[in-house]
Parts: sequence; C-alpha cells; structure tokens
Amino acid sequence: MEKSKINIKEIIENHKKTLICDNGDLSRKDRLFFRKMPIIIAVCAILCFGIPSETITNIFTVSLSIFIGLFTNLLVLLISFLNSTPENETDKTNRVSLIEDTYYNVAFTILMSIISLVILIFATCEFLPTEWVINISLIHDKYPSISKVIHWNWIVSVVFSCVLYWSFSVVIITLFMVLKRIKKHLSNNI
Repeated sequence: MEKSKINIKEIIENHKKTLICDNGDLSRKDRLFFRKMPIIIAVCAILCFGIPSETITNIFTVSLSIFIGLFTNLLVLLISFLNSTPENETDKTNRVSLIEDTYYNVAFTILMSIISLVILIFATCEFLPTEWVINISLIHDKYPSISKVIHWNWIVSVVFSCVLYWSFSVVIITLFMVLKRIKKHLSNNI
C-alpha cells in the first residue's frame, strides 16, 4: 500500500524521537518544557489576553509566515551541512545524528507554524449562526453583571484561541531547542 504524499505523522513521530532520552522516555525537564509549559502558557494567555485582537492576530500572522520561510531555508542549510565530511568516523556519526535531529525539529516547527496559521483563521472568524446562543439567565439572576446569553461563536473563538496560544508556544519552545542544537553543531565544528 502506497503512503500518502502528505504524511505529517512521520514528521511528528521523528520529532518526538528527538526528545526521548536513552531510557526511552522524556526526562522530567523535557516533560515540563515540551508538554506542560505550552499548556500553562496557553491558559495564562487566554486568561490575560483572551481572544486575540486584530493587532495580535497581525503579529501572529507575520511572525508565523516569517518563521515558515526562515525554517524552510534552515532545512536547506542542514542538508548542505551533510555534504561536508568530518575527519573521523565518530565525529561523522555524532554530526549526522545532530543534523538529523535538528532537521526533524525544524520540519516539526514548520508544520506547527502552518497549523497555527490555520488555527488563527478559525480563532478570528465567526462561522456559526449568530442565533446560536446558550441561555444562562439563571446565572444572570444571581450575578446581574453577566450577560443572559453566551454566543457559540464566542465559545468556539475562545477554544481556538487557547489552541493557538498553545501551538505558538510549541513553535517558540521548539525554536529554542533548534537554536541550542545549531549552537552545539557549530561549536563542534569551530
């Protein structure tokens, strides 16, 4: 059976493999930084900023678009690094492993940037009928400052905004990991 030409599962799996330690699991620090930290950032951002304003939406759109272009160029550079040969076999093995891991991380970052752009569209669009509301008049009777209805579009926007903040924080955290790996590669070759 032929694999799909658009198989993002392989990119995600290879990225996850780069996070695994020798014992076959994530370290406590990696679990904190790569799994829990994006969730904490997303919850804090949705509580502090709410649904992204037009200005924040423009900043996300420009940032993610620039990231996609820069990371695509970085992939080409990583491939060109493979063509130069190190002096001994141990250096070659370590170098290929480091470049391969960085390549998978960069490919994952490009994928997450594209996904973030799509999520951004859903977070800022109202695509449900405006008549769809949840009646919360019982809560309004106890707390008059709260509206009598909640619009489904608002709920959908909050959910997509939270996912947007999560995905953008994953991109930034993975970017830090890529920077560290590139620094390690350059320090080994200088």
